[in-house]
Amino acid sequence: MPKRFKLVLCFLLSLLLLSGCVTLEKAKANAIQELSSYVDLADYLENARLQIQGIIDDAQSAIEEAGSKAEVDRIVTDAKTQINQILTKKALEEYQTHAITVLNKYIEAKTYSVENQQTVQEILRSYVSEIIKAASAQEIENLVAEYKNEIDGIPQITDEMEDVVIINDDYQAVRGEIFMHQETQKRLFVDGIGNVSYTSDTKVYQFVRGNLVEKNFADLALAMKNLYFYINRHTGRIDYIVINGDLRQDAIKVFINRSTAVTGDNDRYHPSITLSSSGGLLVRSGSTKKDRKNRCFL
Repeated sequence: MPKRFKLVLCFLLSLLLLSGCVTLEKAKANAIQELSSYVDLADYLENARLQIQGIIDDAQSAIEEAGSKAEVDRIVTDAKTQINQILTKKALEEYQTHAITVLNKYIEAKTYSVENQQTVQEILRSYVSEIIKAASAQEIENLVAEYKNEIDGIPQITDEMEDVVIINDDYQAVRGEIFMHQETQKRLFVDGIGNVSYTSDTKVYQFVRGNLVEKNFADLALAMKNLYFYINRHTGRIDYIVINGDLRQDAIKVFINRSTAVTGDNDRYHPSITLSSSGGLLVRSGSTKKDRKNRCFL
């Protein structure tokens, strides 16, 4: 090979190597600049800013030691992935709001005794407070998981009825007495359960001597405490109400309000009332400070 040709070849190789070094150094500088301006640190909480800056500093050190543009690109991609997992202040607030919604929805279809309902509400308030203070998505997710585990440990109202067969596992048979019926809203206030909704498709049955007979809502008033409510575990609404046994009333509650207007009698309060019956009567009277009503129990 001629000497002159060898010199030209060496010169070209030197240019190629120099060009490659310049290209790699330029790629490194561009990568560091790209990461430095990737996010606006003002959009993050202080702890998040420190975390992001740490990721950028570590990536910069790795980029300076990289031996190829491919390696630089990989370092930049990994750093961006880590930064993307850190929530901005706005995103964190949205995540907290969503998590609190999840907490509430987790218990809305569950039924508890009055005492356990209070416990559940205390747990809910405690975790809402912790979520509001949380600084990362992972911390929020951990709190939601812990909340669900704790709630799962609170017993719900179980089936107390032995002689009525539960329709299937989708239902809870809950025993209770109706205190209030809001027909327009299709809602019942049941002792030991609270407010619970029903639908136009809710069925009423009477269980007598092993047989189920279809009834209607008017019969519920006669059933008193012999009522069992089949609450759908998925919807939280009543699908079936079963009257267990004969229709009967062991007692009638009569409320006499002091403020009741009596037409034609100058709207004066009557301090007494006369009751008559062909059978025997047991009359008890009382009053409450809250509603200032006299009560008679027949």
